[in-house]
Formats: sequence, C-alpha cells, structure tokens
Amino acid sequence: MLRVGLAAFAALGLVIGGSNAWMHLASRGGIRTPEDVPHRPVALVLGAGVQPDGHPSPFLAARLDVAADLLARGKVSLLLVSGDNRTEFYDEPTAMRRYLLSHGVPADRVVMDFAGRDTYDSCVRATRIFGVSGVTLVSQTYHLPRALAVCRAIGLDAVGVGDETMRSYAASVWATGESREIPAAVKAVINVVSRRDPVLGPSESTVTDRLAQLGETPDPPPRPHRPSSTGRTDTGTDSRSVVMATALMSVPMSAREPDRPRVRIGTLADRPRARPSPGATTVGPDRHRATEGADMARQRTLWEERVVENPQHSSWYIQRWRSMREAGDDIVGEARLIDAMVPRGARVLDAGCGQGRVGGYLSQVGHRVVGVDVDPALVEEASRQFPDATWLQGDLAELDLPARGEEKPFDAIVCAGNVVTFAAPGTQRDIIRRFGSHLAPGGRAVVGFGAGRGYGFDTFRGDIEAVGLVADALYSTWDLRPFTDSSDFVVAVIARPG
Repeated sequence: MLRVGLAAFAALGLVIGGSNAWMHLASRGGIRTPEDVPHRPVALVLGAGVQPDGHPSPFLAARLDVAADLLARGKVSLLLVSGDNRTEFYDEPTAMRRYLLSHGVPADRVVMDFAGRDTYDSCVRATRIFGVSGVTLVSQTYHLPRALAVCRAIGLDAVGVGDETMRSYAASVWATGESREIPAAVKAVINVVSRRDPVLGPSESTVTDRLAQLGETPDPPPRPHRPSSTGRTDTGTDSRSVVMATALMSVPMSAREPDRPRVRIGTLADRPRARPSPGATTVGPDRHRATEGADMARQRTLWEERVVENPQHSSWYIQRWRSMREAGDDIVGEARLIDAMVPRGARVLDAGCGQGRVGGYLSQVGHRVVGVDVDPALVEEASRQFPDATWLQGDLAELDLPARGEEKPFDAIVCAGNVVTFAAPGTQRDIIRRFGSHLAPGGRAVVGFGAGRGYGFDTFRGDIEAVGLVADALYSTWDLRPFTDSSDFVVAVIARPG
C-alpha cells in the first residue's frame, strides 16, 4: 500500500512538474515591456475580479492601465476585453469597458467578449469567434507564462506585457496568485490536450470591422496548429512543448472536462394541440424534460447548458429578480416600452419570458399575454406569480403557437434580457423568422441584447433582412437612446415590410 501511495505521489509530482516545465518552455521569449513590444493590432486584456459596486478590482484596474498605455503608445490599435459574464449580475467586460472609457480610451477602440470565463476560454474565443491570429496579452506578469503557453498551443501567436505594480501594492495577494499558477498549469495542459470547447457561438466581425475603420490591416486568418518539417509549429512555438503536452495525456480522464454531448429534446410542435387555459403550463410530471433531454429532437440552448452545469441556476435566477423587486428596483422598463407601443388589451408574446418579469407586468395592466421559455422552472414560477397570463415551455427556434392552440397572431412580441444570445448557436435566424410568422398585420417585434455575446449586431441585422423583415428602428437602450456604431447594446423594432 505504501508503494502504491509513493508511486501515486511521484506520478502527481511528474504531472505538476511537467505541466509547469511546458508552461515556461512554451512561453519562452514572449514577455515584453511596453517599450519593446512590437506593434500588433489587438491587445487581449484578460479579466479578473469585479468588486460588488461594479468597479474593477485593483488587479483588473492595473491590467486595464497597462492596456490603455499600450494604446496610447501606438503599440496596439484595439483592446479586446475578455471576462466572465455567466450571470447578468456579474459582468467583467462591461466593468472593463467603463473603466477604460472613464480613463480617456475612445469607445470605438474597445470590443467586449462576455464569455471569457477563464484564460483558456478567452484565448480560444479570440481566434475562433473574433478571428484574431496574433495578440498582445495583458495581465499580471506572473500570469503571462500560462496565458502565452495556452495561446501558442492553440495557434494564436502571442506576446505579453504584464503589470508589476500590484507586486508591491498587494504583496500577499500577488504571492497567492503566483502559487496558484502551479496547479493552474496542469489545468492548462488538460485543456490544450483535450481541445476543450469553451462557450462558442457564431463568429463575430466586430474586431475586423473596427480595425478596417481605423485603417488597420487585420491579421490573416488563423493557421492550423501543426508541426512543420523544421521542428517548429506554424505559430513559431518550439514543437518540444507540444510533445510535452501530449505526453501528459496520461492524466486520468476523470480530471479532464468532458465533451458536452448534443442533447435533443421535444419540439413545440410535438406538444398537445389543445388550447391551454389561462395560467396553463407544460411543466407537469415531465417538468425537467428541457434539461434531461428525454425526447431526442434538438440541441439544447446555451441557457439549458448553464442549468446542466449548475442545477440550482434557475432557482438562483428566480430569487435574484425577486430580491430586486422587493428592494424596489425598477425591473419592468422593457414592459413599459411595449405597453406604450400597443393599445390596451393587445395580444403580446413574451418570447423568452423567464419568470414572467416583463409579460407579467403587461398582463397586470390589461394585455393578453402568452409567454414562452425553454426553462420549465422559470415557466412554473411565471405561472405561479401571474396566473392570468398563459405560460408555455418550448424553444423559440421551434416556435409554433397555432399548434399549441394559440391561433391568433400577436400585436407585439417582446424578446428582452439577452434571450437571443442564450439560444442554441446558429438558431437566431430561425427565431426571427418565427417571430415574423406570429405577428399580426401591423404588429412589431422588439428584440434587445448586448454586444460580445456570440451574436453580432451586423449578423442580427443580416438575419432580419434574410427572413424578409425590416428593422423599423434601432436604439441602444430600452429608453430609446440613439444607436451608434460604438453602442454596446441594441434594441431593434422589427416589422414586416410595407
């Protein structure tokens, strides 16, 4: 038994030591100073903590200061700020952008990536979603070797400029960060070797479009990452680092993040055709169908992916909005806009209704509301809170309400809360098409969502046109502020032509 324990301990030491050796080998020569770093069009600024008041933590603010300095020196032309926004109440990219703008960085020089949940995700999304092939990484210096190694291993050519100011400002926190890099290197190797997919989605042209507007020639498309006959990879990384990563495939599979299978579930058209009574839902004995995938029919949405990752996510989401309402926060601004657009007693579809925040208000002020959401727990909560409306479970990409007994079209459709960005990737055009088919003559759909969430504004406008609809108006907020090229949110009023 002692021999087995010693062997396991030795194996663990080899894994940790090999991972850290790979990290430092693969990042060799990549850390530069602001003075000697070569010009690259894009700086990838990696997120860190955000304080409860929404301001960047001191460590994140220091990274942003470095990024702003690189932009001022002409070392980069665009800042891609990548951070965690897995809930709408924790938003690193928006905090990063606000900080940069408050420190004089022009709005058109900042692009946000809302799905950079960790270093690996940020690097992969930079190349696969934003089409970047070369970056200047910005972080603390102790973090740069791992970030550089990951970027180079996935084919993203990178150098890095690090912050050193926090070493003296918060020495103990800095030391903790340095020590965390030792086990984090193992996770980095597992990610690289397993080729784990982060949260992805459709490609975004925001970076290349902004660079073109600035007169900057975008980098060429990323090249495949494979060894060349010279013994170096296409990105210039010593192939020995790739060999070392491959050798570490002896790490048990249980330690790797598994691939997520495509789960297929029932469609709206498969549901009973009988007309539901007010307050009816589809959340009876099979209320967990949406997350368990009992009926194999489609890929689950990104929202369902979150529920699978954290089964308590829906309950937390419900409680969060309940707490905000009880605290007196204004949570129905979108609903007031829709109420002003239609006559009293109008038929309104709340598409992606959640727990009924928008549709419930509209029902209470006299409109006939039908809400649809893919999450059965949220539909059940909406039915409990607002029994006078009709709440149905289903995927908006398969929206077919006449098949559910709701044959009359709608005077207005509201799709708030970034719902379209939580759809299954690539289904947004189908969703918009189905919105059009459910509108009454003269009816309008209003869709709002933020930038950097895997569904670009230009793609959105192209999808509207492709399905034969028109955007009557574009705004940057639900209180109708003007939409500009630098806006980071869009509210589109969509209608049939003529």
